[in-house]
Amino acid sequence: MLKLVNDYILDTLFPRHCFGCGMEGAVLCDACVREFPLAPPVLGGAGAPRAYAPFAYRHEPLRKALWALKFKGTREVAEVCAALLYDSLIPLLEEYALYRGVTKPFLVPVPISRRRRWVRGYNQAELIARELARLDGGHSFTLACGVLQKIKDVPPQTTLSEKRARMENIKGSFAVAPPKAALLSGRDVIVLDDIFTTGATFAEAKRVLKAQGARTVICIAVAH
Repeated sequence: MLKLVNDYILDTLFPRHCFGCGMEGAVLCDACVREFPLAPPVLGGAGAPRAYAPFAYRHEPLRKALWALKFKGTREVAEVCAALLYDSLIPLLEEYALYRGVTKPFLVPVPISRRRRWVRGYNQAELIARELARLDGGHSFTLACGVLQKIKDVPPQTTLSEKRARMENIKGSFAVAPPKAALLSGRDVIVLDDIFTTGATFAEAKRVLKAQGARTVICIAVAH
């Protein structure tokens, strides 16, 4: 009840506006979302793992929305991202189930450091993951926050342009939380992030998860 009151007050004092058309009422209106261009969803190669990211980051409204989620505290963007991603994720999981025997994988958001989480107040990948889990209702995957930990606070990947520099920067940054390690043996895992750029983050996350016994690791992002 208190949250509803707070939301009402915030909506009244600071109404949301669409990052696409500026219309009041939502961070991304239905009309603008329908115009989001799909991008070739399969990425990888040259040291990067195979990954799926169905939307184009170059599309300005989506780019603005993801930036606001990451740096401006606009949490509502996570709900829109999850709704967009869910429609692509379920057919993908059905394909993995048919051809690779993947059944009800863990959904693991890419972690951020404690310091960055304290400054930001949340992990944007975790917000998207939690909303995906809410939409799914436990039918297709199991939410597994806290499986991966960020154990090294490194400069943000966004400050580095070269793929090699990003690979070196992120190396050794992740670890599986000790209480969760035994759960990974033989399990399938979805690793979720907001944006795919060079694949360095996914490559390191996949390496750590496979080292702890994960069977199949599927890498998913909203956009690239």
